Amino acid sequence: MSSPDSTSTTNDYDLSPIAPWLYLSAAILIVGGIAFGFVLTPIAFVLVAVGLLDGVLAFLFKSGAIRGRSDATVEEVPAAVDDTERVEADPSYNPYARED
Repeated sequence: MSSPDSTSTTNDYDLSPIAPWLYLSAAILIVGGIAFGFVLTPIAFVLVAVGLLDGVLAFLFKSGAIRGRSDATVEEVPAAVDDTERVEADPSYNPYARED
C-alpha cells in the first residue's frame, strides 16, 4: 500500500517496489545484449531494446506515472438489489412464504 503521506488513495496499489527489479533486469539485458550481439549474432541486440524498455518501465513505476489498478470502478457500479435489502426495506417480506 502507499505511505500515509502519499497523495494516492487507499485503493491504489503501490508498484514502486517493482522498480529496482526492473532496473536490475534492464542492466542485465543491456550488458548481455551487447555481449551476445558482438560474440554470437547481431540479432541478440534485441535484448538491448528490451533492457531499455525495462528501464523506461522502471522509471515510470518509480515516478508514479504508472500506478496499480484502482478499485474505484467497482464502487461506481450500482449493486444489485438482493434479499437482505428487501428484508430491511420491508420487514414483512418472507421469501419462503407461499402466495395463495
